[in-house]
Amino acid sequence: MAKKHGFGVSATFIFGLPTETRKDRLDAYKLAKDLDLDYVRFNNATPYPGTKLFEIAKEEGRLFIKDDWTGLNACGSLVRDSDVENRLPYVPLSTDEKTLKKDIVRCNLFFSLRPKKVFSLIYKRVGPAGWFYLPKWWFLKPKEVFSFLRLGWRLVFTLIKNL
Repeated sequence: MAKKHGFGVSATFIFGLPTETRKDRLDAYKLAKDLDLDYVRFNNATPYPGTKLFEIAKEEGRLFIKDDWTGLNACGSLVRDSDVENRLPYVPLSTDEKTLKKDIVRCNLFFSLRPKKVFSLIYKRVGPAGWFYLPKWWFLKPKEVFSFLRLGWRLVFTLIKNL
């Protein structure tokens, strides 16, 4: 209904909750596509102290945070190279960390790189949820074209690496 009335609609999906399956994650991606959401972020579950998830992670022996809390990050698989030894703060017993990270990265990239989204960025010059804009006549400015191509290359490289 919000989209029908011209509102932008965003959503965040949390992957890696206890008992979650890979099928659940793929169904969430399909739901985001079917709803034609304007912006989506797929993040990893983060067991913050004082939450039930923190207690579950401790009980399962799957709480992977350092003493200085540097591993407590809700989007660690997106902001770090997934091959680097930076663990997700929690990985449920129903999956392994590599599969969970790949699913998170793939879903984010596949959603953002759909032709409709790329078209919107290039021709309307508006990024996801209005977070960034391409300057007017960006395609006539070599620096902007280079930056856009470099970003595209990084996204494609990340996607290939996570296939």
